Amino acid sequence: QTLWKIKLPGRVHSQATSDSSGSRIFVSTYKANDVHGVVVNDIDNVKGHLVVVEAETGKTLNQIPFTAEAKATPFYSSEEDAIWVGTYESCIEKIINGIISVSAPVSGSVSAIIGGTKERPVIVTTTSGSVHCFSSSGVEIWKAKHSPIFAAPVTVYINAKPFVLFGSVDSKVHCLSIVDGSEKWIFECGAAIFGSICVVEPNAIIFGSNDKFARMINLESGSLIWETCLDSTIASTPTIVNGDLAVFASTRGSVFWIELKSGRIISKVLLEGEIFSSPESIDSATSDIVIGCR
Repeated sequence: QTLWKIKLPGRVHSQATSDSSGSRIFVSTYKANDVHGVVVNDIDNVKGHLVVVEAETGKTLNQIPFTAEAKATPFYSSEEDAIWVGTYESCIEKIINGIISVSAPVSGSVSAIIGGTKERPVIVTTTSGSVHCFSSSGVEIWKAKHSPIFAAPVTVYINAKPFVLFGSVDSKVHCLSIVDGSEKWIFECGAAIFGSICVVEPNAIIFGSNDKFARMINLESGSLIWETCLDSTIASTPTIVNGDLAVFASTRGSVFWIELKSGRIISKVLLEGEIFSSPESIDSATSDIVIGCR
């Protein structure tokens, strides 16, 4: 059942997010290009928006325009009731009460913004491969350069210390210290990684890559635990179901249920179209998932 539907000022590339009370929804949008690469309906050089929507009614509360496409999922900071937005103009914006209070440059189009720690609250990745850590006032604390990053990073604690994990186009998983950006470990596989990392408690992560392999590696050391070859490339993020199974999807259209302990394929379903979206657990106590395909 559709509760409400609204018309947005552009296309949506990423997930929406909400405030801590669930009363407001934040959506990044971008204007589409025509066949000649020209932005359609380009009014006053506006190419993207942050749209604020009332969750209960679908009423548009605010639209903040940008001169570049906004494709990353907005990051909401509950401590300041602020929303952070990244654009393809190599910039991040911090918005409080509908007003841009901070604007800070980054090295490339923003692919993701996530929360870090209290002292280092904002982590930004870009499609050019840079990783930035910012204070709440928009001061850059550190910056690291890698190859292009398209999926959102994740934050973890290893021995009570904070780290950020991400896969990149150069076929590597990186584990960086959130304190200073130094590299704890690098794991290299056979091809580009486009999905995010999924953390497996207490001390492992799983991910897929374009070399067709699903892998689990040790979170503390970055060493391989197991790898399982699927039937085609993996472009999405795996999920965990029933406590002991991982679900991976291949671009061919196959969904695999894999035993976390061993990497053994337990079950497989071939759908009617290619899969680039990530499986989502319906109930963590069962092995049921929902997924979309082309």
